[in-house]
Amino acid sequence: MPVQVLPYLGIVLLLALLTLPPAWAGLQPIDGVILFLAWVAFFDRAVWRKPWRQQERSSAPLVARKAVLLGLPAVALGALASVYAAQKAGSALGWSDLVVGLFAIGFLCALPESYSAFRFARDGKPTLAVSGATADGIVSLSIALLPAAFIGATVGNYAVYVVNVGFLIVVLSLYAIFNHKRRGQELGPRFVALFLGLYGGYIALMVWVLLA
Repeated sequence: MPVQVLPYLGIVLLLALLTLPPAWAGLQPIDGVILFLAWVAFFDRAVWRKPWRQQERSSAPLVARKAVLLGLPAVALGALASVYAAQKAGSALGWSDLVVGLFAIGFLCALPESYSAFRFARDGKPTLAVSGATADGIVSLSIALLPAAFIGATVGNYAVYVVNVGFLIVVLSLYAIFNHKRRGQELGPRFVALFLGLYGGYIALMVWVLLA
């Protein structure tokens, strides 16, 4: 958890600090630099921490290197195709960009990590299941925001933004509280039910905010 959930929570809190106060609303180039440095700190903590340094490392086998060379471009192209297709579908249905981003693109982006998390959890590897989701979230809220920071993007719908940031803070805080005494990760039925309930509440609140 110290290299998964807590760094994710820290990135969310940092992003909230940089973007929510009215005087600092939106992202500026300096915010991009700060987020990049935060990602570097996370990467350093995750890769170069003591347990990793003490383990004997071997070079990746040829098959693994080929999988990376083929997999990374496939993931990038898949992401672009998903966004483009979602925009086209949303335009045909008359949906706003906000709705498309929240419910279509967001859903498509969550499918790969949801599938991998399901497989790892089913195989008794909950730590890997959590790692995939947290690493994706950390990257999405740090270096992935660099283009938006460098062009000075503003917060479009403040209420929607607050709900999303607040939901992440609540979920990550609860997960950290429930697992702070464990060496591994807890993904039992009661936790799944709790977070499904929270997600249902989030959807209901988002619909209310959008219709208000």
